[in-house]
Amino acid sequence: MNQKTITKEGYATFVFKQTAYAKSQLYKLMDLFYQYLSPTNMRITPQEEKEQFIIEIKPVLLTESTQELVELLESVLISGKINKRTRGIYIDSDLEVVRVKVTSDLKEELQQKAKELGKKNVEELLLYAVQKL
Repeated sequence: MNQKTITKEGYATFVFKQTAYAKSQLYKLMDLFYQYLSPTNMRITPQEEKEQFIIEIKPVLLTESTQELVELLESVLISGKINKRTRGIYIDSDLEVVRVKVTSDLKEELQQKAKELGKKNVEELLLYAVQKL
């Protein structure tokens, strides 16, 4: 299935223990994520030392909505939100937008500072600065 790239920012993050058991919950959820998201909208990072996988997915509406699935998702969720909706389960990142208005001169200064510090953009620079407070 060839899904479009999801442009909504952020990821919901899940952690799964590695297992060889073919009927494990990990593989059921992975299959579900592949059906709804495709690899384009997912990041899977094995952590060998902890024998686990970190799976990050773009926000998505799963049209399946069993209580068992909600509980399973919540039990392995590290960051993000799981919301039951009438049409299914919506998995979202927990990113919020904060807007700031600045003068064009200050924006230019911030862009220069971002470049000096190796940040991709002003947003990344501001996030870095706020986290250092």
